[in-house]
Amino acid sequence: MNRLMKSVTRAVSAVLLFGALTVAAALPARAQWMGELSSTLMTPLPPRPSFAVRIYDDTKENLAFRHAFVDALRRAGYQTSRTGAYVFSFATSITWKAKRQKELQSERVRRYPVERGEARLPTSRDGNFSDNPETLMFGERRTTPPLIAPRISNTEYDRLDISVTLRERESSRVVWTADLALPLLHEDRERIVRSILGPIIRTIGRNADHEPFEVK
Repeated sequence: MNRLMKSVTRAVSAVLLFGALTVAAALPARAQWMGELSSTLMTPLPPRPSFAVRIYDDTKENLAFRHAFVDALRRAGYQTSRTGAYVFSFATSITWKAKRQKELQSERVRRYPVERGEARLPTSRDGNFSDNPETLMFGERRTTPPLIAPRISNTEYDRLDISVTLRERESSRVVWTADLALPLLHEDRERIVRSILGPIIRTIGRNADHEPFEVK
């Protein structure tokens, strides 16, 4: 009888284990790195707007980005034209981890005496990025803060901030704007482009509040 009970117990355990593994395999994997997008609609767009995409220099990388963005717009069902009635433009900035660490350290030093022998923080990036091409990743350098402050911190990684502006060509009036924040893992432009195209296009013409997206 004991032998029979042991066999039944083993069989039930095997079934439960198989079921748990099957459920785990069916669940989507959690993304390791996440970004966020916030957007603000100033003026409603017409039913079938035509879009153009402006870049500020004709580097190989920026031309490739414009091509990828235009292609993604078309695949999403939007009309695109060099003379489109609405024009997208982009600006970027980087919030350096080292600079943030230095600011935090300075604040702590101001409040509390530094113990003798304390290790110094890295200063390889001091925030002076006027000659860094990555701050001009898709257009001009962003010099204004986002309309909605990002929640993503840069205490672990440098943070890339991207602003997207959609203007009416004829009046130059801003009709929609979006701000993205994401960890800058390896300054990998192709990875960044893959990650941001979908979230931007899904959000065109509506308001969004800190909507998360996967950094692929």
